[in-house]
Amino acid sequence: MSLMSEGASRGTASAAKSVQSALFRPGFIGKLEIKNRWVFQPHFTALGTWDGMPSDEHTAYHEARARGGAGLIIFESQAVHPTGKASRRMVNAWDPRVIPALRRVTDAVHTHGAKIFSQLNPGHSSVEHPPPILWSPTQMPEPSSNFSTKAMDLDDIRAVVAGFAPSARNAVDAGFDGIEVKIGHDGLLRSFASPLFNRRADAAGAMRKISYAGYRFPPEVIHQAVWLYLRFTLSFRDVEDLLAERGIAVS
Repeated sequence: MSLMSEGASRGTASAAKSVQSALFRPGFIGKLEIKNRWVFQPHFTALGTWDGMPSDEHTAYHEARARGGAGLIIFESQAVHPTGKASRRMVNAWDPRVIPALRRVTDAVHTHGAKIFSQLNPGHSSVEHPPPILWSPTQMPEPSSNFSTKAMDLDDIRAVVAGFAPSARNAVDAGFDGIEVKIGHDGLLRSFASPLFNRRADAAGAMRKISYAGYRFPPEVIHQAVWLYLRFTLSFRDVEDLLAERGIAVS
């Protein structure tokens, strides 16, 4: 015998039906209409070639998700700078040679009425053994590996920021509907956001001025990635509990 009354059972079923109905209704991100509320989140597939080019497997993989009903697909992290590659198979977003293959991905996704974003990531960690030089705000052991990081100088920072402009331009030319800038769990911008990683206090304005809390580094990224291409939709992938844990308030 169920402990739930008949009325409560009907109410629960009605609420579940309402939620299910809402998931299939169109929604908007800014002015961009998405056919439903199902979002296929980005993750590393290792489907890129060893020299960082997208592959036919990328096209088949993402088209299958669009055919399955996803309203929005966010393509896996792509490196905006050679130092930001977590793997040799990570797509080189800054390289215009990626455009034709990425265009095949976006065209295939659009065929099924879905939208697709490009996730841009300056990187920070690596699955390579040994890894390339790992850039970070502060020289320290990288928690996700057994290797230490290199403290970035201003030229390093400028090089990463500058990488967003060609990467965004390539995304436009490849037919993406928007850009997601990663400030999440394993990104370089995450490191600048977190007091755990960002311990600098040098002549560059104590480095807080080029951290997330100081409103300089990510806004420069936004300018590079979006203000140059105003018809684009921009989103951020962040880890709020991680930031709160490290003393950053997210509102």
